[in-house]
Order: sequence, then C-alpha cells, then structure tokens
Amino acid sequence: MYLLYLDESGSPNHKYFVVGGLLVHEQDVRRIATAVDDLELAIPNEMRPIEFHASEMRSGRGTWRGISGPVRAELIDRVADLLIHGPQAAVRPPVLFATAFHRRSFPHADPIERSYEEFFARANGFLGRIASAGDRHRCIAISDNTSVDKRLQPLMRAWQKGGATTAANIGRLESYAEVPLFVDSKQSRLIQLADFVAHWVFRAYESGDTRMLDRLLDNFDTNDGRRHGLVHLMRGYEDCDCAACASRR
Repeated sequence: MYLLYLDESGSPNHKYFVVGGLLVHEQDVRRIATAVDDLELAIPNEMRPIEFHASEMRSGRGTWRGISGPVRAELIDRVADLLIHGPQAAVRPPVLFATAFHRRSFPHADPIERSYEEFFARANGFLGRIASAGDRHRCIAISDNTSVDKRLQPLMRAWQKGGATTAANIGRLESYAEVPLFVDSKQSRLIQLADFVAHWVFRAYESGDTRMLDRLLDNFDTNDGRRHGLVHLMRGYEDCDCAACASRR
C-alpha cells in the first residue's frame, strides 16, 4: 500500500494554483514522521510542538516568529534532505508529484478540478508502471482539511469510474482504493511535508524562486527521461524552459 499526501498553494489572486505532495510506502510513514519530529529538537522547548508550515518557516511568520533566520534556513534544508533521501532504513525514498496551473492560460477552466485531476493521474501512472513490473500496490490519498473536500470526493469517484472529467487525457484512476481522506495538518507530519512540496513549487512558478525546486527536482517521478511527476499546465509550453516543460519536449 502507498499513501499519497497532498496539499495546495496559491489563492485566486495569484497567477498559479499548485497541488503538490509525496507518495510514501506504508512501511515508511512512521519512519518519516519520526524523522520530522526529531527536527523539532532545534526548536526551543517552549515552542514545541510546532507545525512545519513551509511559508511560515521561510518568512518567520506565525508560529515561527521569534525563531532566528539561520535556524529556519537550516531546518528548511534538513526537511529537503529528508524528502530527497528518505529516513534511515527507509524502504524507498518518497516520490514527489506536483501540478502548477497557470490561471491566465485557461481562463474558463476550473483550477481545482484540472489541477487535482492531473495530480492524481500522475501518481496513478507511477503505480501502474511499477505494477506492470510486478510491484502491485493500491493507494489512498490524504489531504489537509480544505474547503474542497466535498468536491474532491465525488470527483475521485468519477475519475475512478470513467477517467477524465476535463480535457485531460487520463484513463480511469484504478490505483486508488478509496476517495481522498482529510486530516488536520497539525496532526500529520506527512501532510506538513506535502505542504513543503506544494509551497516551493508554487514559489518557483509564481515568484521565480527555484532554489528549493532545483534541489528536489530529481525526486519527482521520472521515467525514460520524462519528468512525469512535475506538470506545468500552461499555454505555449513549447516555449517554456522550466524543467517540466523541457521534459515534455
């Protein structure tokens, strides 16, 4: 069994809407969560427990106000290392996925439906590919509590039964054992890591800050030189030089 942890980044007034996250083998979930817990040791006792919320870590806002810039920068680097290499004795490192939807390219499309559809399809493709090699697994998607939960669950049922509900070229999402489940990010270290992925992909496309995406790039699902796990949805991708679009060419 695999668990797909996901979160989103970007509001309606932004250029981009991003869905991002990580696919984790069931045997590694506890190991990864414990590794994030251990990172908390760098935080003063009186501030624990603390949620590893990427935008607050980067900017020093919210619960991360009062924690010095060097400490925050070190912890951001250590979270990235954990995503890249996985925890000690991991069955396999997490596999990353993200979809960056450019709103102006598709003014009549629903960013939520189109982005989540593509995101779930990419993870489904990975699971189908390893299944064809004899490594068969089902998947359950787990998301932060959001306002879209009532939309995503019936959409997943439609994607499981009939494939695409938009113009996306996807087949039925047969690898998912259930509709998405929703949890409080404060209680799930893996959701916090999904937030980390979504935030830094958003920063790369919205603001041109690619420093963290460049580090994480090789952990997005890639096969035969094509980067399936990172998708840039935009018109004219042929002229875009980002890693996702270059891979499609």
